[in-house]
Amino acid sequence: MRKAKTHIVYVCGAGGKTTYIRKRARAEAEKGLAVLVTTTTRMLLEKDTVTDPESAAKALLPGHVVTAGQPDPGNSRKIIGFPPSVLQELIKRADIVLIEADGARHMQMKAPYPHEPVIGSDADEIVVVYGARAEGERIRDVCYNPEGVLAALQSGSPSFSPYGKSLSADSVLTGEDILSVLDKVYVQPLKRKYPDASVTVLRGTERSLHLILLAAGYSRRFAGGNKLLYPVKGKPMYRHIGERLLKIAEQYATARCGAEHADLTVVTQYEEIRQGFSGSCAEVVINPDPLRGISSSLQCALSHLSDSGRIGADDFLVVFSADQPDLGEKTICCFLKALCASGKRLGCVTDGTEMRNPCAFGAEYLEELSCLTGDTGGKKVLKRHAEDVFLFRAEHAEELEDIDCL
Repeated sequence: MRKAKTHIVYVCGAGGKTTYIRKRARAEAEKGLAVLVTTTTRMLLEKDTVTDPESAAKALLPGHVVTAGQPDPGNSRKIIGFPPSVLQELIKRADIVLIEADGARHMQMKAPYPHEPVIGSDADEIVVVYGARAEGERIRDVCYNPEGVLAALQSGSPSFSPYGKSLSADSVLTGEDILSVLDKVYVQPLKRKYPDASVTVLRGTERSLHLILLAAGYSRRFAGGNKLLYPVKGKPMYRHIGERLLKIAEQYATARCGAEHADLTVVTQYEEIRQGFSGSCAEVVINPDPLRGISSSLQCALSHLSDSGRIGADDFLVVFSADQPDLGEKTICCFLKALCASGKRLGCVTDGTEMRNPCAFGAEYLEELSCLTGDTGGKKVLKRHAEDVFLFRAEHAEELEDIDCL
């Protein structure tokens, strides 16, 4: 029986392209289709990425997703598209191809530059994505190519907002602004250039902040026994930060902390701590081998989140230590908000002299975190990429102290 024509989808825009591609790829594979995911520009090199065309071709089987591309010579953490002749051979073997066609550096909204998006004449479908957190934010804070967004807003209409103020990079985007810009810079030009392709605008998924509380240590330097269960101000030490993180996760769930979503994963070896979070929104993961050190607890959390398919490309993994009972809710919330607005993909709180907990990692650092061993924590990754780290200085340095001894 002759194979049906491969359906080719190009995905462009900002604020959730990779997450959309991943979710759609999984859904198409569940239908029994052979799914190829690739790029005409650049994509992150992930653990399951195939860089050899022959291996990619062999892996393109019904019900399977194959993410493929050749190594980017300018960035070891990314892939670029295969040469056209190689790509065409792979396309023949797939039932559907999902192609990321431009970049936005993790911003929520964009206007393309003249060379973007990179779309072939074989397009059957074009999806334009914008971020869930673009509306209600300043253009300069959430837009890649803010000048292009401003030009589109001013095009064909007076350069005034509904509030009577001149438009600038400090102007706040409305939902109507976003759709108007995307129609001008993406939809209409794409329809003219690719008249046989359908063009759709989609609101991307929210960014998730995966809060991870490490509470599995042996407290070897603590004279009072298990320090995490040691009473501090009337309750076990771990409960101080644990209760604050629960409250923060619930606040995000009710949109009182912004548009992002947050969840809490607690890693422990202790039954008392597991029971302490019973009935809450936290998910408790038991570390079966805590003797392997801090890295083992971190990897338990990462495996739990990865296996559930919840880590999106725009997400952050934020790691907390249970022995910081004085770390305040205000400091945590301010750090998370400032990190998301910084444009950086790594971050930590500092006392002004050194990196302290909590530490945050963009989803693209998942593999590096998973490779840590022994008592080495995530700060090793931060130090390796020090130029990319957002430093948030705590107002009160004593909040950051961890309790190691009585």
